Amino acid sequence: MNEAHLPEVAPPSATLAARSARSLMEGQSFCVLPWVHCHVNTQGGVRACCISPVELGNLRRETLSQIWRGDAMHRFRAQHLSGQPVAACRRCYVEEAAGNRSLRQIANQEYGGRAADWVDGSDAEGRSPLSRPIDYDIRFSNVCNLKCRSCGHAFSSSWFTDAKEIWGITAGPKAIIRAFDSSDEFWGAFDGFVDDVQKITFAGGEPLLNDQHYEVLAALRARGKLDVFIYYLTNFTVLDHGGVDVTTLWRDFSNLHVQASLDGTGARGELLRHGQSWPVILDNRERLRRQCPGVKFRVSCTVGALNAWHLPDLHRELIETGFIDPDQLEVNILHEPSHLGAQILPAAFKQHVAARIDDHIAWLQRFGARAGTAPEALQAVIVELRSFAQYMLAADQSSRLRHFRRFCELLDERRGENTAAVFPEVASLLS
Repeated sequence: MNEAHLPEVAPPSATLAARSARSLMEGQSFCVLPWVHCHVNTQGGVRACCISPVELGNLRRETLSQIWRGDAMHRFRAQHLSGQPVAACRRCYVEEAAGNRSLRQIANQEYGGRAADWVDGSDAEGRSPLSRPIDYDIRFSNVCNLKCRSCGHAFSSSWFTDAKEIWGITAGPKAIIRAFDSSDEFWGAFDGFVDDVQKITFAGGEPLLNDQHYEVLAALRARGKLDVFIYYLTNFTVLDHGGVDVTTLWRDFSNLHVQASLDGTGARGELLRHGQSWPVILDNRERLRRQCPGVKFRVSCTVGALNAWHLPDLHRELIETGFIDPDQLEVNILHEPSHLGAQILPAAFKQHVAARIDDHIAWLQRFGARAGTAPEALQAVIVELRSFAQYMLAADQSSRLRHFRRFCELLDERRGENTAAVFPEVASLLS
């Protein structure tokens, strides 16, 4: 990314400007999420979203009500009310500069109408008496049955031993990290949030392995809140837990979305997401289609140096086998760890990848009028593919190839894998 094209970041002391919610949301820096959204990480930390580095409080020490009306949240809102770029939100600005649609833009479009009065009713210090969290993203724990190459111990308990043995660095003293030690602690911290919730995202770790996630589903069902927008980010390897078939619960909800995180098919997917079985993924897709036909399904592919070449292959195979429709893909650019990102690739390699993506887009465009495919949604996928290529080409981080090489060597040795054999197109980069 050419840093010169990014907006300047305002210092915390920037003078606040009296601007309407509408004009702020149409600008290039404001985000409505601090007025509507609560992200909870696996250690109980509350942030404005899943990519913000700023912790606004911790539910192990405070209730959500205290955090929502606290000084840190007020300061964060005040920065957004200034109409100037906010340092903590740089990730969205980078995405936008690459031509991608950022989380900030998505949120402003989704909540611009519902939360306009809450923003307009805020004072210059960021106090917003009308606002309340209605959109939640809760990461109850890092419990996960996979150890994906793009992940780490903070988000996967299965990574603990590898991280400890290879680097001697872990996110905590034990494999499992929990946001809450008990169900009582969780419900107490959230102050009966179920009554107001309009949208909830379950991620992890692997959310389908977490007991408290099932408690939330039960609470929603008990209150008849069956139209809540429920969104899963799942590795899609399990649909049963503790004797519960989750598909029997999902059938009751009218607005439930499952996004499967899949970075490759067959052996490529199994190496990138260690512990994954591709036949199990295929079986689970058929099971979901059969038992929950009303559930909306998509695939999210995290794209970095290892699988950039095969991104078109993945999408085409999933379409041709009927796994997804052409418009059911999300391209997630891998930013961290940076030594696994696509910007480390040599220039000539990047050009080949970009050409492959262009060819794939030309192939995709024939589906524009196909029954079952929404032209607008397909165009959004095409934009994401082009944005990834633009991001990949925008900066040269090839100096980090040595870190990439060493990372692959260490994991291959530890896990008995052979990256060069599974991804022969990058074999020359590994020697």
